[in-house]
Amino acid sequence: MNGLSTKLTGIGRWQATALALSFVVGSGILILPILGLQIAGPQGSLYAWFMMTLIGVPLIAIFYKISSNDSDFTLTKCFRLAFGKQTTDGAKLTILAALIFGMPAMIYTTASVMARLFHLSDQSIGLLAHGILTVLCLNHLRELKKSSQISIITAAFLIFLITIAVSSHLGDLHTGMLLVTQSRPNLDHHFFQACTLTFFGYVGWESLGFFSNELRDSKRDLKYVYWISFILVSLVYLTLAAVVSGAATNGKTFGLEEGILSLLPEGIIRSASSAMVSLLLLANLNAWIFGGIKQMQEVAETVRPKKRALLAYYVCVSFLLLLLDFKIVDVTKLFLLSNQSWILVYGGILVYYFKKAKSFSEHVIGVVGGLSFILLLSGCSILILLNLSVFVGSFLYRKTAPQLRDTKFSLTSILNSK
Repeated sequence: MNGLSTKLTGIGRWQATALALSFVVGSGILILPILGLQIAGPQGSLYAWFMMTLIGVPLIAIFYKISSNDSDFTLTKCFRLAFGKQTTDGAKLTILAALIFGMPAMIYTTASVMARLFHLSDQSIGLLAHGILTVLCLNHLRELKKSSQISIITAAFLIFLITIAVSSHLGDLHTGMLLVTQSRPNLDHHFFQACTLTFFGYVGWESLGFFSNELRDSKRDLKYVYWISFILVSLVYLTLAAVVSGAATNGKTFGLEEGILSLLPEGIIRSASSAMVSLLLLANLNAWIFGGIKQMQEVAETVRPKKRALLAYYVCVSFLLLLLDFKIVDVTKLFLLSNQSWILVYGGILVYYFKKAKSFSEHVIGVVGGLSFILLLSGCSILILLNLSVFVGSFLYRKTAPQLRDTKFSLTSILNSK
């Protein structure tokens, strides 16, 4: 009876899949198809989304393989086994940076959507963003099974929203699909930049390790969680990219203010859908806060207390929100910093996977993953050096710290003897 009771305390397969969708699909769904369109044009952006889907296949295969073979899977552990224990601090900080930099950008986007929905002034967006962060952090004082229930509802809303948007633009969808068959894309800087940018739409599956030990039966459920969420997210992004590209080809212009909401019919449908999107974004933020808390606990090298990790994460994100309020930084830079941190994390996981690979098929997946990593790097900006400096700096400190301590001890001994 006790064993049954323990099993029922975990989250089930479908709730975990909904939570996975919340990790992956967030504010990016509103603006990434539009940003890709602005950078690479209708055809180039559509090919970029197809490229990201292809990259996602080995990515999901690698994450699933690692998670299913290691019940204690963490991103930090991958770095340590891939590069040595000296990279532990750098890996922890790089992952935490991704979760911290992306959070205020997504909160601000969510607050902007909700401000338009409720006809609030632009000056109220900052205050609303701080309020959203506070409420969601308070939500995580509860256990995961209860705090993640919002993900199931919003996952259903997501499918409903995309269905409305696509069914209203079937002609544009057909035009977008024809673009793929007309000619090959220009493999220039704009195309690679669009690929790197749209990669943010596929960020999140590496974070499933945060709650794999929360599953009722991780051995059985992980396969469904990874692949079902990947198929759903890929269909969502590819369909939206085709509709946006087709609509742009047919003369429609898009702005970042409404994003893909401009695809919806005006009136009550658009207003209701904006409310659904707000719930979707809140679920995504809720999932990211959970990941941020877990990673903050890893950085502090403690499992408990959860409240301290939650408070530390709240303070960091609140500080960045203040920088946004005073226009010291902007949303685009924060998205870029977060995305490039995830790309570095992806590189560490690839090295770890390749070292563990045994069969020919596993090595092939690792090579394909490595090629995709190079492609992602080609579209990064100079800001990636800032992300890399955290990792390299921590590595050098961990590498030289023992020698510095020995030198300090020797000098102290000499001085004391004199």
